[in-house]
Amino acid sequence: ELEKELEGKANVILLQLADYGDLANTYKVRVIPTQIFFDQNGEQYWRHEGFLSQKDIIKKLKETGAEL
Repeated sequence: ELEKELEGKANVILLQLADYGDLANTYKVRVIPTQIFFDQNGEQYWRHEGFLSQKDIIKKLKETGAEL
């Protein structure tokens, strides 16, 4: 839902670990779900392990200066 809602404002990508095991290892994903936030330069600036509501995801994006 967020992918569509934030289209053109933020990239929201959902990956299945079975399909992206190497990437999961690179970012040390230990818990499902894990949310990793990147800035415009591709640098990781925040991560959360466990459930995070859509409301909280939007709040975190706004805290970091995203214009939503």
